[in-house]
This record gives sequence, structure tokens and C-alpha cells, in this order.
Amino acid sequence: MAFYGMVTTEGSSAYTPHALHSFFGTTELMPTDKFYLIDNDGNFDSDDFSEKLEVIRNETPKSFAQNVNQIMRLAAAARADLFFLNNDLIFTPGWNPPLLVQAPVIFSPVSNREIQYETRSFTFRNVLSLDDYLSHLPEFGELLQTHQARKLSYMNVAMLPFFCVKIPFAIYSVVGSLDERFGRGGGEDNDYCLRTVLAGFKIHYAMQSFVLH
Repeated sequence: MAFYGMVTTEGSSAYTPHALHSFFGTTELMPTDKFYLIDNDGNFDSDDFSEKLEVIRNETPKSFAQNVNQIMRLAAAARADLFFLNNDLIFTPGWNPPLLVQAPVIFSPVSNREIQYETRSFTFRNVLSLDDYLSHLPEFGELLQTHQARKLSYMNVAMLPFFCVKIPFAIYSVVGSLDERFGRGGGEDNDYCLRTVLAGFKIHYAMQSFVLH
């Protein structure tokens, strides 16, 4: 069982529909899986993305760690694995299965932040805008085919950013929640990775899984 969480804000609202459409268009969910979209500042205008989408509206904006933790509490009640996703992502066919391995490991896909590809007319840099994606859809398909043809496996790392992360129940039930003392956002993912490694668990990039960030 998996609980998915994503946060949308007024400043990033243009990204959210693309993230949601690509997620529900590429991700096969089990009947018991849940997807929560946290409307952090009351700006989300709901649409018919999926019957699986449940919206949580915060009375006041919360930090990244606070938002992760509120989904983690919901997941813990069901002993479910937690996926937390940025809303500035484009999910691709096949992104999810490499992360569904049942192991006490934190998993993350790779993105253009970790691997940059160059097509005939565009370079997918480590930092992209939404217009970069929308203006180069054919090149993005070419990029994905190139990546998937490489048949990559898993890479053990000491830490990774939580832009699209799976934290199994077996880990967060031991390591606990994210440290909310970091404020609005910055450093809580590195801290959690360090605590995870110190607790004896591993952290892996699922290299075959690719999302656009």
C-alpha cells in the first residue's frame, strides 16, 4: 500500500495541472493507494484529475517538513509506504515500478538534475522552466527513449534531495518524521538521509526511473 503526497502553492500553481495529469496518466495505482494534494495556501482550483485525488487545505501555509509529516501520519495509520512528490515534475511511463521494490530502502528516480541529455535541438539542462518542457515535447519523448534504452539499475548514495522520494513504512516507523526546525524548507532532506543511514538503512537512486524536474 502506498500513500502519495504533493503540495501546490499559489506561486507554483502553473506546474500543478501538468504534474497531476502526467502522474495519473502514467501511474498504475492499487485500490488501497491514496493520493493527497495539499493546497498549502488556498489557491488550488480543483479539476477532475482522478477520483483518487483527495485535497487537503491547510488553514495556514506549512513548511515542507510539516507537509511531508502530515501525509506521513496518514500513511503510518495504514502502515503504508510514503511517496512525496514535487509539483514541478513531469512523470513518465514506467517511472513508478522501479520504486515499488519491497525493501527497507529510500528510493528516488533520477531527473534532468542528475543526468542531462542533449537532443538534436535542445539540451535538457539541470534547471528547466515549464516553457522549456511545453516547447520541446517531441524531444522529451526522444530523451526518455534514450534513457530507458540504457537499462540502468540502482545506485547506492549517502543522500539525495526529496523532490520525488519513496520512504517505506519500515524506515519511517524507525527513523521518525522530518525535522520541522529547518523552517520553510532547506536541509531537512539531508538530515533525514543522515538519520536513515545511521539507523542502518540504505538510500538508492532508481536509475531506470526518470522524471522531468
